Amino acid sequence: RQLSDEELKLTVIHLFERLNEIKPKKMKKLIFQGPPNNLRWLMWISVAKTKYIDIENQIGINNEQIFKYLINSPFTDEETETQIKKDLFRTKIDLKYFRGGNWTISLSNLLKAVALYDDKLGYCIGMNEIAASALIVSDCNEIECFNLLRFLYSNEYGLKLREFYINGFRQLKFYCFLIYELIKERIPKIYKVLNDNTIVSEMWLQK
Repeated sequence: RQLSDEELKLTVIHLFERLNEIKPKKMKKLIFQGPPNNLRWLMWISVAKTKYIDIENQIGINNEQIFKYLINSPFTDEETETQIKKDLFRTKIDLKYFRGGNWTISLSNLLKAVALYDDKLGYCIGMNEIAASALIVSDCNEIECFNLLRFLYSNEYGLKLREFYINGFRQLKFYCFLIYELIKERIPKIYKVLNDNTIVSEMWLQK
């Protein structure tokens, strides 16, 4: 019989999961090379989904229970709620994708769920851009994006993305310092302009 779209999707994800288990270096290389647009999201979530199933044995592609519980829960921190609302309307405003429809609801749901799920990390400016990119590539699949973001921000897998948002943004500031030093060494004319005009990293680089 002919597979439904959902069955085909799950089959492709399963194949990528098996490839990641058997030949993780090859899978990593394929992701770095840039998969075709129609396979990009399936490759991303196959890696994240595999990790979560291995560790928690509960997170799957159709896992809605945790997500729905979180988006229907009240914020525990008023400041977090305020910051998310501010960032909703300044996220990728130059893209047509975010000029209509219910994208603000999806982005709000996603950021709220991530912030409440991991209260030690919470919500920080910049997470909205990553979440918005995931929504675009996933065609606005909130639950799959939630699973991916949990994987990205987790302590378990050595990705270190989490470190950019904690402890006063020390990791972010360190990387900005390194980039400025590289510019100073390799593109001194640009460095001089940045330095002479006091153009700090918050104005351009951190975005």
